[in-house]
Amino acid sequence: SVDRVGTGGRIYQTGQSSKRYKNHVRDMDLSDAEKLYNIPVIYFTYKDGYLDKTDERHGCEMPGFYAEDMQECFPDATDHIELNGEIVPDNWNERMLIPAMMKLIQTQHEEIETLKSNQQKILQALANAGIEVEL
Repeated sequence: SVDRVGTGGRIYQTGQSSKRYKNHVRDMDLSDAEKLYNIPVIYFTYKDGYLDKTDERHGCEMPGFYAEDMQECFPDATDHIELNGEIVPDNWNERMLIPAMMKLIQTQHEEIETLKSNQQKILQALANAGIEVEL
């Protein structure tokens, strides 16, 4: 693992990504990744006192997610803290979210390529029947 400094100066460790450090369990199913479609994408501003007033993002609208929504829709990408003796969602983790996003992108790419191929076949069949189609 590698030590990193995060928000608020906290030091944490990140996992490395080499196969040297991982045991393969399974490939991600599309049904796993499709849970991302249910996560509300929002704009927000941080509450007063969270960011220093000199921070360039102080008072600015930013796109994002709520950790609570992430917990509900895609819990694998939710980081938690203990608050008043209870474990609660605190953040979303891009290292867990991006692979699911990539699965959706790959699947959509395959679907687009299939649609393009089918479109060409249909256009060719129409042309062979003497029907010209302008796109």
